[in-house]
Amino acid sequence: MRAIIIILSAALIFLGMAGTAPAQQGSSNTTPQALQKELDRLLILYTDAHPDVQILKKRLKRVKAQKEIAERLKNGEITPAQADQALAEEEESTPPKSYLVVPKKALPSPGQ
Repeated sequence: MRAIIIILSAALIFLGMAGTAPAQQGSSNTTPQALQKELDRLLILYTDAHPDVQILKKRLKRVKAQKEIAERLKNGEITPAQADQALAEEEESTPPKSYLVVPKKALPSPGQ
């Protein structure tokens, strides 16, 4: 099944029909499931070092944290001030990184 997905993705890229940018901040695909699906699609095309992959991983982590904090706030486990602090700490815990962009298709095959 994964081989079929890879072949179809390669065909779409060849034909110029597949975009590579992750879902943007204002789009409706902000559920963890939608973001994970998009991340899985990008990982077929790129390595973990690709900026789009890194951005989407960070966004997925943030959305999951926000969902957890909202649930805890709803259940009365934390106050709104504690929720704000937890969100601020989550942002601080993911420092910016520099990346080397290497598309998977550019990597040499084993044995070459």
